[in-house]
This record gives sequence, C-alpha cells and structure tokens, in this order.
Amino acid sequence: MIVCPALTGRISKWEIAKPNTDHHLPFAFAGYDILSGKNPKLFSTSCDYETEFRYLERYSSINKTQSVMNQLQKHFRFLLFLFLTANTAIISGQSAQPKMEVAYVEAGIDQIFVDFDDIQKPGAAVAVVRDGEIIFKKGYGSANLEYDIPVSPTTVFHVASVSKQFTVFAILLLEEKAMLSLDDDIRKYLPEVPDFGELITLRHLATHTSGMRDQWDLLAMAGWRFDDVITKEHILKLVGKQKELNFKPGEQYLYCNTGFTLLAEVVARKKSLHP
Repeated sequence: MIVCPALTGRISKWEIAKPNTDHHLPFAFAGYDILSGKNPKLFSTSCDYETEFRYLERYSSINKTQSVMNQLQKHFRFLLFLFLTANTAIISGQSAQPKMEVAYVEAGIDQIFVDFDDIQKPGAAVAVVRDGEIIFKKGYGSANLEYDIPVSPTTVFHVASVSKQFTVFAILLLEEKAMLSLDDDIRKYLPEVPDFGELITLRHLATHTSGMRDQWDLLAMAGWRFDDVITKEHILKLVGKQKELNFKPGEQYLYCNTGFTLLAEVVARKKSLHP
C-alpha cells in the first residue's frame, strides 16, 4: 500500500484536485518529473498551497507530449511491477526468520524509492500490511518543500477526492446495518439543508445527480481563496443559504463536491448517535 495521492493520467495540463476537507492540512498532488528528459521519474507530494503553485509553475513551460506521457506511464507501471514482485516474493513466503524477512522487504522498497528519498524532493509514505498487521512503514522525501519537513508514516496527506469512495463505502455500511437508506431524504439527517421543493436523496448526492451547486464554485464567487482555512462548518453554512438547485435531482449528472461533504456529515452524525 503506497499512501500517496491519486495519480492523474493527464499530462497535457496540470490540474489541482479540489479537496473535500480543511485547506490548512498538507495538500497532496501527483505529477511527473520530466526535467530528466529520457529518464522521467514519477513523484507525489504533500505541501502547502504556496509551495504547490510554485512547483507547478516550474513545470508549466515544459512541452508535455503524448509520447512523453506514454513513457511516464510505462515507467510507473515498471515501478509498480517491481514493488509487487518484491513483496509477493518476500511477504507471501513462509519465513522462519521474520526479522530478516522484514529487513529484505525494507531493502527492496528502499531500492524502489531511492529517487524519492531526498528532503529536496516531494515524497511518499509506504506501508506493507500482512494478515491485518503492518509489518513495514516508512516515509520518503519531503512533505513540505518550503520548510524541509520529511515524510513520515504519520504524515497527514490531503488526499482530496480519493476520499469520495470511502465516504460512499461508509454510507453503504450504514445502510447494511439498516441505519439509513440510500433513498432517504438528505434533510432527514441534515435538516439545515434548504427545502428546494424537490426530494434530494443520499443516492443523488453519491452519484453527482443532486443538482446542488458545487461548494468550491460558490466559495470562489463569494471571494474565498483556496489557501484560506475552510472548514466543514463553512460549507454547511454556505449550503444553508442556497435558494435553488442547478437542475431537478436525478435529471442530470454534474460533478459536485458538495454532495460528498454532506454525505460525510451524515456519517459523522450517525456515528455520534451510535458509537
């Protein structure tokens, strides 16, 4: 398990994933270091917004062609192959010397991440889990390029929209326990959501068909900066002031981060009622 941000396959344009939680947490993004030309390297990082924008700006003038993208994808697949091969060979075997086994695992992973292990480069956190137990964990590279903070196994990565799948999974677990239904009205759990005259279900929120306006677009129009400290409470207050939807729920698809902030709040409130 490599604990790092989701990787984008798009190389023609640098994109910043819009996170779903507080902006004061370290921000994680991924990209490719193509300054090395013939030997491109994959990198991922966690850093504050100011550092991130400077880093993206550094690469923005580089010509990112389709052929380079293909090379980068092959390079990443090769790294992943080495990682999986090393762990399959070492971890799946029955070893009589667990300490030596872990040492082999560490040596193999260190070799894979040797180009990441530099405080001047963006890094990643790695964990190896066997039978539900973490047998290896280590950080490589920098978590913050501006302040030279190294990545550690406890580094908090701002994983942004990677969290969406886990949010829906939590909702499905609650449904499995008969604690809610995907077809329930969102106002059943969050009464502060305005009554728009249309039924907005948890399913609508989870499938980007609710018609609700995106929280980041609303914040931008309200004059917020993405490096401001933005909390869940700010989002809920913003939602509570909305007067209408973009469209009738279920009639269209429009990617909406707001829905997942609301779903996460539903999970939090149900958890507080049934610890």
